[in-house]
Amino acid sequence: MKKEDIWIEYANYKPQSLSRYQGNKFIEALPLKLGIEDFIATSIRDPEYKDSERFLPNSERCQAPFALKDWFMPTNNHVQLYDNIDLLIRNGYVERQKRSRSYPLPPAAAALIGVAGTGKSYGNMHVLNCYPDIIIHDTEKYPQLPRYQLPKLVITAPEDGDTKRIPELVYKALSALLSEHLNIRINKNDDMKFWMKQFSVGMLVVEEIQFLLQLGVNNYDPVINALVSLCNELCVPLVFIGTMDIRKIFEGSLAQSRRVQCTNMPYWLPFHRVATHTEQNPSSQSLHPNFIEFMEEMWPYQWTQDKTELTADILEAFYEATAGIPDFMVKLFQLTQIQLMNDKEQEKRSDERMTPQYIEDVANKYFDIAMPKIRAIRNRTPEDLDKYPDMDFTGLPEIQQLAKDLMIAPEEPMYGTKL
Repeated sequence: MKKEDIWIEYANYKPQSLSRYQGNKFIEALPLKLGIEDFIATSIRDPEYKDSERFLPNSERCQAPFALKDWFMPTNNHVQLYDNIDLLIRNGYVERQKRSRSYPLPPAAAALIGVAGTGKSYGNMHVLNCYPDIIIHDTEKYPQLPRYQLPKLVITAPEDGDTKRIPELVYKALSALLSEHLNIRINKNDDMKFWMKQFSVGMLVVEEIQFLLQLGVNNYDPVINALVSLCNELCVPLVFIGTMDIRKIFEGSLAQSRRVQCTNMPYWLPFHRVATHTEQNPSSQSLHPNFIEFMEEMWPYQWTQDKTELTADILEAFYEATAGIPDFMVKLFQLTQIQLMNDKEQEKRSDERMTPQYIEDVANKYFDIAMPKIRAIRNRTPEDLDKYPDMDFTGLPEIQQLAKDLMIAPEEPMYGTKL
């Protein structure tokens, strides 16, 4: 059953093909692992759209493009993230069962790192939605099991770096599920380790880890260590989510970097240009195929009275204005439509068709604060990227390979200094 977007399910114990999962009731109660096609079909979300809405009064129609906030198109990154999350949750329950038999093995950990605006948290939310929030076990048939199982728990990193706030954050996350939906009251002053164990938490996700960097060099270690110790003690896998600058947290410590390299988490990057060598232009570039696919999937959702064809010039205009950052791509599509509606109503335009120049004008109007960052990513100038550590993807292997493909000379690095 689902209550207000909370998925509560009575345990349905499913036979497991892998021998290491067989007999583990926590794993048997989870949904079966989805294949790629099934995951995409399950995850995709289309906005509410009717073509007839294009002819509603402007006062109503100008609100319609905000339906795109519900749009979700799974990409290869989401598929890879799903594979990793599924592995971490199941492996955590395996290791917990081993620990009960005196096998002192630590849980796995991972870091989901990417440029701001590429959809890390949003994508992770959709992946986690593949699992129930609460599973109710059959304790009459299996009296050794706890009554409730929480496959995942999500908290936000404490901005002040106070380790004492971690139990408070865990309490709030548990209380939001248990108190509001099962009428189970937990005491704020109780040991949160007890409750996490009691409710068989399968994974702890910590979002916005970059908040800790505001504390200064190495001042984030107490929080990271406290989270790692908590999950080590309970044998609960841990996932950190943050912008590109959190790499310094893990790269600065061998112990921490080893912990987050046990899964193949992809970096979440903008849809950068790709090299397209030709004899006439050996250093030519073209738009990334994933950028084009993203635009093609989004483009039908037009609420303007005049529909615009997705041309090469329109694609170029969107890339120039957004640097291939998905969040800005969606927002620009929304804002351009709304601006067109208003301009026509005020008789500033005779139609509601998008043009490259109009798209540029809307971006400059609404993205004026973010435009320096967008320009830095689009142009990849070292001096600009150095100003924005949350956007800096310098030194990543795939970026270094791209620079090599584009025949960038070593003394003129395209992405700034190497880490």
